[in-house]
Order: sequence, then C-alpha cells, then structure tokens
Amino acid sequence: MKIPELFTDSEISCKCGCGAMPQQSAVNALYALRIILDQPIIITSGARCSVHNLSVGGKPGSYHLTGEAFDIRILPDYVGLVMFDLAPACGFTGIAYISPGSIHLDTGHLKLTTWGY
Repeated sequence: MKIPELFTDSEISCKCGCGAMPQQSAVNALYALRIILDQPIIITSGARCSVHNLSVGGKPGSYHLTGEAFDIRILPDYVGLVMFDLAPACGFTGIAYISPGSIHLDTGHLKLTTWGY
C-alpha cells in the first residue's frame, strides 16, 4: 500500500528557504500521527537552520535545529489525545503544550518528556 503524500517538503523544511530538512525518523513519526489521528495537522515549524531559529526566538539547543521537532496546529479538542496517547505511540518523546490547538513534538528526548510554554 502506498501512503499518500500528507506533507510537502515546504511544510516540514526550514521556513527561511535554506533547505534544512527534518530527519526521516521524525517525519515517520509525523506521518504515523497524521494517519492515526485522521485529522488535518498544520505544521507551523519544522526543521530550522540556526539563523531562522534565532529569528523566531528558538532556544539554542532546540531539536528543530537537528531536524527532530515540529510545532503543529490541530483542532483544540485533539490536543490532550495527541499529547498523552497518540504522539508517544508514534515515536515522539518530547511533547509540549504551546497554546490551545498548538503543540511541540520531537523525537530527540531519550525518555518521554512533557512541558508547557
């Protein structure tokens, strides 16, 4: 079975246009989440270069810099489900609440870690 294209390169790559792309393992986790959730996911930030990370106020050690993180927007009703059930099952180990309908997901943490901004 062929998985349909769910995200374009421009959605998951660095927004400055430098071409920085996420790691395949992070993309695989994102695909799994989208398929299981069966709801739209909007990527507000994917991989970042150091210049773009600085311009958006990202932390120096951000997993966006290593291509292991995404900030996503989903329906607010699904935030809890994604944070505590689906994201860890899909391989995400870092999960942060940003705002209603927006969360950070990453595959960089060694054990499941959750926090809020």
